[in-house]
Amino acid sequence: MNASTQQLVTYGIRGAQLLFSFLLLALSAAFIGDIHNFDGFHWNDGRVSFTLAISILTLIYFAFIGGALPFSLANTTYSVVILVLEAWFTLVWLISFALVADNFGSFSCFDVTWCKIGKSLIPFALFNWLLFTASLVLLIIFTIVPSTKVQGASQHFKSKTTFNLGAIFAATIPVKGEEGIANPAANEANVGINTSDDEPREVKDQVTTTTSLDHHPNDVVLDAPVGETTEVPSKPYP
Repeated sequence: MNASTQQLVTYGIRGAQLLFSFLLLALSAAFIGDIHNFDGFHWNDGRVSFTLAISILTLIYFAFIGGALPFSLANTTYSVVILVLEAWFTLVWLISFALVADNFGSFSCFDVTWCKIGKSLIPFALFNWLLFTASLVLLIIFTIVPSTKVQGASQHFKSKTTFNLGAIFAATIPVKGEEGIANPAANEANVGINTSDDEPREVKDQVTTTTSLDHHPNDVVLDAPVGETTEVPSKPYP
């Protein structure tokens, strides 16, 4: 996935999560307000209050990844922090969806306002759970797993990761060859390429040795006309 695609995916997922969190916050507050005015009837407002609380916490999380992280921390933090938060929000939105679906899924609301509001919580809680599941999976596949393969799991606790805006995709992923780790691709690319002058020096030494063996200083080389053969009497070397 290239950088532009990652950016589009991040903006799409985070934008939808933010929108649904605002809607769930407003609907939960409206439900609690309406049911308290329904002749003092407080039925099931505790479960909706859970959705209200999770919506507020989600907005605080967005204030961190969209405000504090890029502007105060230069988009740099421990990747395990983002991983734990994403996993936690995935879990609590699943719980929220299960609670409101169990309460209002089988209701026939007619003209009861609080009931209609309660039923409208179901799809938005479901969407938020699915969106946080998607952001968690993308974080694991494109950030956590690649860095773990190269540097090990402990690096998530020891060194910080620089994220792109939205804190799903890392700005840089370490590759093999960094920090003393071999890079097989680089080695394959260098096959057959001479990276030093050792080979030319070897060839030069070989030529010099061959020349010295072919011609002794006491040999006399005579020029002969073309077509004639001149014999040089052999003379023992001293």
